[in-house]
Amino acid sequence: MKSLNDIFIFYVKTNSFVLFPPLWEFISKFDEIYFDEKSPLGILWAGNKSKWIRFENFEFKENNKSKIFIFGEKKNEENLKNFFKKNKINFREFSCEWKIRNGILRDRIFCVLRPLPDSLLFSYELEKLGGKAIPLPILKMKIINSSKIKNLKENFSYLIFTSKRGVIALKEILCLKEIFEFLKDKKIIAIGPETKKEIENLGFKAIIPEEYTQEGILKIFENLEKGKVLVLRTEGRELLIKKLREFGFYVKEIKIYKMIEEDEEKINIFLPFLKNVTDFIFTSSKIFENFLKRGFGKFLKNKRIIAIGKITANYIKNKGFKVDLIPEKFTQEGIIEILKRKQMQ
Repeated sequence: MKSLNDIFIFYVKTNSFVLFPPLWEFISKFDEIYFDEKSPLGILWAGNKSKWIRFENFEFKENNKSKIFIFGEKKNEENLKNFFKKNKINFREFSCEWKIRNGILRDRIFCVLRPLPDSLLFSYELEKLGGKAIPLPILKMKIINSSKIKNLKENFSYLIFTSKRGVIALKEILCLKEIFEFLKDKKIIAIGPETKKEIENLGFKAIIPEEYTQEGILKIFENLEKGKVLVLRTEGRELLIKKLREFGFYVKEIKIYKMIEEDEEKINIFLPFLKNVTDFIFTSSKIFENFLKRGFGKFLKNKRIIAIGKITANYIKNKGFKVDLIPEKFTQEGIIEILKRKQMQ
């Protein structure tokens, strides 16, 4: 009997693109993910570090790679099972039926343009409300300047995070003990509730502005005692740094991560579905910039465009596109609330 490391066959009957979070964790463990034309393709992002292979290109190779075959086409499942049985190859199988429930966002198909894992989580929340959602994380985070963080000797009174990815990057660079030493005795300012939550998960408190923008952070500093400020972020507007210095603060900026392009081959798998999208959700100016750079602007014709905040909305408008919805609170939850209100009108 031949025995390979791990082979799973998963057949799913669904109208969802992303299914549900416990399944994502399971899928993320596999080295190779095979899929067919009817697979719920959004869940492939759960295995973003895995190799994605179309089932039509499957060639059996005996190796130590763990494999999962995610089928939406019943005949593909049956053919593969017969092949494995004939060749006495061990495999495990499971199946499920998962249907998006009828909700307030029914008949809407969203494209969620946000980095992982947020694009998956956001899509899941939209599908819980009856919509269909395609996660399209066209940018991903790359940690940079880790040595500058590890070798930082200066003491700072204030620490600013302009996104939760800055906190995530810090956790990648430093161990827990080092993080405690790094964060202690500092007043921490987070740009919004999601960033604040990441900080609180480390056991520290953070304050957030009324408006989740650089302008909102600056309003906080109007009433703070002068001191040394450390800003951990990616590329962005220079307003925050410039104004803090004008206020009389000493400011040191470390670009702790940068956003780079997601793999083009993976993104292209989702292009055939974009023509049916009714709503495109953009969560940063840089994401919209990359969307246009890839030549995807053609998909926006006669579609509803949602921007997470004023900065992103202004950027989109300056590129000649209409922005249909901007939430009052510049968060995922804010977008969901405005979508629900719009549907009830």
